[in-house]
Amino acid sequence: MFELVFDSTTATYTYEPLYSFCARSGCADGGEPLAGLILDDAGNLYGAASLGGAHSQGAGSPGGVVFEIEANTHAYKRLYSFCAKLGCVDGAGPQAGLIMDKAGDLFGTAADQGANGYGVAFELVFNAQAKTYTYEVLYTFCQQNGCADGAYPWAGLIMDSAGDLYGTTSAYGKDDGGNAFELVFNADTKKYTYDPLYNFCAKTGCADGQFPQAGLMMDSAGNLYGTTKQGGGHMGAAFVLKP
Repeated sequence: MFELVFDSTTATYTYEPLYSFCARSGCADGGEPLAGLILDDAGNLYGAASLGGAHSQGAGSPGGVVFEIEANTHAYKRLYSFCAKLGCVDGAGPQAGLIMDKAGDLFGTAADQGANGYGVAFELVFNAQAKTYTYEVLYTFCQQNGCADGAYPWAGLIMDSAGDLYGTTSAYGKDDGGNAFELVFNADTKKYTYDPLYNFCAKTGCADGQFPQAGLMMDSAGNLYGTTKQGGGHMGAAFVLKP
């Protein structure tokens, strides 16, 4: 992990390493951070590493961590190690970055494991008084018949003003091309309900695209934009989902 420090006088950047992963015994601090970082108001950095962690059993085994890098000291802090629960029902192998809400809660996806073996969406709930996080699985994928709800969420999540979450799965779904989904937030119960927004490969020849591997973006009108790796008539598609 690195920073390019900007010098406004010379308009140049200086490279500064912030942290080298797998520095702890057994790679307990994680390895292979595949996604980018997010920054809070205090300058602390948050991200995920796809391998390692306190519960990893070595190369090829499930794992991964969510971590924080403190702003001033660049001190590393592990916030959660995946596969902490029996059967890895909490997921493993986070491939994407995180998002943070106004309360400081962190949201993301783990592309592997979970109760059904096909990934989860999760939240790390922040306790402002204790400065600690509590891990919660928000949704376990492939829990519907035939994996109609999709599998392997490689991309991260986005959140709207109502607290609803949006993302994609890279495989399965009703038409076996992955899907775009919404996790609808209930303010009374503080729980999320899964809602499929679109199942890819619904058109002949997968003309609508197939296998979305990246996340979504939303404009002010609520339109969702994204891409698919394959389909679309040739080698992938860019799409919009209009509410």
